[in-house]
Amino acid sequence: MKKLLAFTALLLTAALPSAFAQTSNAGTWKMDTAQSDFGPQPKPKSATLVITKDTPQMLAWHEWETSPDGKISHRSWRGPEDGSMHALKQTGGNGEFGISGNSGQFTIHEKMADGGTTEAMVTRSDDGNTMTEHITGKDKSGQPYTATIVWRRVSHGTTHAKHKTM
Repeated sequence: MKKLLAFTALLLTAALPSAFAQTSNAGTWKMDTAQSDFGPQPKPKSATLVITKDTPQMLAWHEWETSPDGKISHRSWRGPEDGSMHALKQTGGNGEFGISGNSGQFTIHEKMADGGTTEAMVTRSDDGNTMTEHITGKDKSGQPYTATIVWRRVSHGTTHAKHKTM
């Protein structure tokens, strides 16, 4: 389930550039675990999202999450923001991810390798430094859940996280 939340969070960050063209989402974002609500899913220790490309034609990101037991997982995605599904690479098996939006509302669709699915609506604060992802999904056993993930911008521009990649 933590991979599901991480994937959704990553998608959320990726989807915002089109709606807020004046401010790129490229850069580093940290999950605000204190302000986030993970529903029935375990609360991760931390998560970092690095958006490496943010143009109207292409979005690319990497996400690292540390689970409650200290295990680090990685996810990455690259594709257009047109709603089409593209491969989501992640620790433990690949899935699919797609993002679309207009008029400031973005929708993320995710299919995980374990059978779980999510849809998320993403909003960004007026100052561009906080993103909030409202998630509805089904875990691998088909149980529905909701979650809210809050992301805080750490730095602008293209940055590279100092994490081991897949």
